[in-house]
Amino acid sequence: MTRRPKLILPLLLVLASAVHAQGRWTTYLHTRTCNDIIALRDTVWFATGQAGLVQYFRSSDTWSSITREPNGLAGNSIQAITFDRSGNLFAAVSGKGVSRLDTDG
Repeated sequence: MTRRPKLILPLLLVLASAVHAQGRWTTYLHTRTCNDIIALRDTVWFATGQAGLVQYFRSSDTWSSITREPNGLAGNSIQAITFDRSGNLFAAVSGKGVSRLDTDG
């Protein structure tokens, strides 16, 4: 039985270093449930049970997400979303209360 050299780990480390050095990261979110949805002109907002707020921009056919962060979205399990008259987005977060996204982001 011959053993192949373990080149995969060093190769992955080199690739990871190159990606990190260039400042580009890709995050993949697993969205199993959608608890609420709002469609506004070009943007569709999804309140997900696992991946926070997910946006779809119809004109550019692109996706974006807002996930939990300090002083931001309180959690990734969003039960409901709504907009107020000023355009602020409110997200009901399970066990955490309500988070607000101001119109200026």
